[in-house]
Amino acid sequence: MKILLWHVHGGWTDAFVRGAHEYLLPTTPEGGAWGLGRAGRDWPEAVREVDPGSLRDADVDLVVLQRTEELAEAERCSAARSARAPAACPPCSSSTTPRARPCRTRCTRSPGATTCSSPT
Repeated sequence: MKILLWHVHGGWTDAFVRGAHEYLLPTTPEGGAWGLGRAGRDWPEAVREVDPGSLRDADVDLVVLQRTEELAEAERCSAARSARAPAACPPCSSSTTPRARPCRTRCTRSPGATTCSSPT
């Protein structure tokens, strides 16, 4: 399975990318919130840095959303618009809960997005 996610929280991403899948991390020369990529981390070879512009042809199977803004970014990159690439929100932990919690946000623009509840 080819999974698109942004490197938001290093510890969470470190654990997530240890699975038996291929992981695409958008990477830009300036890094930052939308292009951090590996950020020098020693992750498995299945974790690939990709230019956001190449996501249109990446044949993504799943988009993992950690911030509400990521749905719009994935749509902009055309990675989440097809029915083949559903979007999913992992449960948020109390120590890393983002201000705007995608897990509690129902997406009305993308009916394919899956929402899930978060521990409170």
